[in-house]
Amino acid sequence: MKLRLPSFDPDRLVWVGFGASSALAGLGWLVGSAGAWGGRIVSLLMTTCVALLVFVWWRVGPHYRHPLLLTASSAVPMLFAPPLFSLDVAAYLAQGRAVVEGLNPYVTTLATTQLPDLPVGGHWADTTSVYPPASLWTFAAARWLSLGHTGLGILWLRLFHVAALAMVAWVVRDAARRLAVPPTAALWLGLACPLLALQWVGGVHNDALLVAVLAAAAWAALRGGWSGLLAASALVGVAMTVKQSGAAAGPGIVALALANLPRPTAQRVTARVVVSATCALAVFAVISLASGFGFGWSRASSGSPLQAMNTSPLSWVAQLMMLAVGPDRAAPALTGLTILSGIAVLAATCWLLRRYGPWPGSQPHPWLVLVGGLVAMAVLGPGTQPWYFTWAAPFLIFCLPDAKPTASRSWHRDPQLLAVVALAAATLLSPLQATFDALPGLIVCVVSAAWLGRRWDAGLKAK
Repeated sequence: MKLRLPSFDPDRLVWVGFGASSALAGLGWLVGSAGAWGGRIVSLLMTTCVALLVFVWWRVGPHYRHPLLLTASSAVPMLFAPPLFSLDVAAYLAQGRAVVEGLNPYVTTLATTQLPDLPVGGHWADTTSVYPPASLWTFAAARWLSLGHTGLGILWLRLFHVAALAMVAWVVRDAARRLAVPPTAALWLGLACPLLALQWVGGVHNDALLVAVLAAAAWAALRGGWSGLLAASALVGVAMTVKQSGAAAGPGIVALALANLPRPTAQRVTARVVVSATCALAVFAVISLASGFGFGWSRASSGSPLQAMNTSPLSWVAQLMMLAVGPDRAAPALTGLTILSGIAVLAATCWLLRRYGPWPGSQPHPWLVLVGGLVAMAVLGPGTQPWYFTWAAPFLIFCLPDAKPTASRSWHRDPQLLAVVALAAATLLSPLQATFDALPGLIVCVVSAAWLGRRWDAGLKAK
């Protein structure tokens, strides 16, 4: 598989990317002290830095010999930045403090244990933890290792995420070799894209740990056989103890494990699907119960993603309802919207399995089931955030056909270019939302993506 994009002077461009990331980290320290309008101006400058990172990644191209060097040039300066474009880490460390101090994070509100110099956002201050045990242990480890220093707590979480990034890179490289995909192209699209460094290191989002475990599950599934299926299913259960959304990867992981099943019949496939689901749920339940935390994340006090404005259209409806009748009276409607979201994700997953699953007489495409399931959860779920797209980004290249872009094909009909434009747009979404708020930021992001595609079309026609 070859992604064909123009590239030039990649070694110099890597240094440009390092400079842009360093400027982004430096500007991050100015946002809080710049005032309302000054903060907007600083956010706009930070958005320009992110756009430059995207430009560098785009122009370096998939044939660069050292794609992970490009990843490092973006990630290293962000280790020393304040949390970028999100304060989720405030909630992480508040929950970690609760665990370290022997409090129940499913009963204790975030406002009770928030750090004095890193307060939790107003939407979540009166809520309890929504995260399963593995995330709570990670937050507690960072808090304990920080010795009470907030900056060290953030740095430890970032180092955990860098380790997760390395794990994902190893799996992507190994999978690329197995699937006859150029490893440099796979690492360029899936790891060197600034989306991952920006969200996992800069934004300190714990989705890095989720994706690392899912990558390990995919690697186990590629072994095939019962051993590969059971190991991969167990790892899906582990992933669910990091974030419940890891369950969305389950069908795709099973499809990977069954892709080369000899003499597939409906009975053999169904039996393996049932065993896999049982194994994943059992691992999730055993870890949750053995941790002593149980399933407290399911309490109503943990809140809902619909409480805050995000990129999901469902959240826009929820915000209008709360504005019209008040948060308390709108609560049943939020529950209904959450159920509707779950039905939409389930329907999309069933369609993917029916269309691309390992059924008798079909031509399975397990990577499409995996990536499609994760994208469905990210887009159709009750909350859509830019960092959710990191779930699928590392595996995206394994879904793309080996087709050369031509001038006769528009950018939105070219899967390879569409993947690149989508990742570029997802990378720009966080800074644009920080600068223009959620809905206007999404509009600017879509317009920017269309402009990038048209530029590509113009370049092809010029050739």
